[in-house]
Amino acid sequence: MVYEFELTDEEFRRAWLAEYFRRPALPILRGLAGLVLIGLGIQTSQGATELTARGIGMAAIVLGMWQLLRPFLLVRALLRARRDKGAASQRMRVRIDESGVGVSDGAKETQLDWGAITAAGRGKGYVWFEVRGSARGTIPTRVIDDDAALVEVFTRHGTWRG
Repeated sequence: MVYEFELTDEEFRRAWLAEYFRRPALPILRGLAGLVLIGLGIQTSQGATELTARGIGMAAIVLGMWQLLRPFLLVRALLRARRDKGAASQRMRVRIDESGVGVSDGAKETQLDWGAITAAGRGKGYVWFEVRGSARGTIPTRVIDDDAALVEVFTRHGTWRG
């Protein structure tokens, strides 16, 4: 199976944010920590009579806001870097066969054997595959003509998580 596509900014943003929040617990904990810091900061600032205490309260609010906004600011920075490098207009080619997954951007080709692919699954509008627990590749569903065959090959190699 060979899939060729240009991943749009919206597809990149949606997939990146979905995968960020899909990670086990860390994003949720960061969000909760952000809310707690904002609450403590407001409480400290309002009850403070000294300038130092107000400053600490304001710092807690800023840190809490950073924790809440962090994923959205990160994806924005990644999109900008992606456009600046010309990667946004690169035509990607993903080849999936019995030897593994090959990914090419026209300039560089990477061949990953099935041992390097630790998981795969479906998001809203895309299929993802994970490389050794960290990097994730994205294939938009708009280019997948035989969904069952794609799921079957990932399932056969023990990486499909549905």
